[in-house]
Amino acid sequence: MPARILLFRSLTNVSGMLPKPQFHLAKGMALLYANVNILQGDDMTNPYSTTQPERSDVDQLPGTVALDFGTNWCGICQGAAADIAAALATAPQVRHLKVEDGPGRPLGRSFRVKLWPTIVVLKDGVEVARVVRPGSSQAVIDALAVAA
Repeated sequence: MPARILLFRSLTNVSGMLPKPQFHLAKGMALLYANVNILQGDDMTNPYSTTQPERSDVDQLPGTVALDFGTNWCGICQGAAADIAAALATAPQVRHLKVEDGPGRPLGRSFRVKLWPTIVVLKDGVEVARVVRPGSSQAVIDALAVAA
């Protein structure tokens, strides 16, 4: 059992994704928990909202909307948060809605979200662009430009 704990510890330290790891044993298996600090900065400190609007309400939103699907504990979402925030800073007219996604979350299912983060760009309630796991702020800027 200690070997598993050391393996988890080494993977956590190498990836750098989960600061302050804590280890617990439950039912004979090593489980890893972490106090994940939400990234610092403007939109990056706003967590993904667990309260979701209805799809019909989203379809009626005027103007350009960036629906950002992800979770607060997702390392890839945390890594992309700076790029997403930087892209949205170039388009202050865009409404940014961070929506927590996962099994049983109807809004993400209605947009067929499979990976996080996924940014769905809407223009007057109609999807015009989508970026899945953006690798740079430019990918999000390009998607926002489609709605302009």
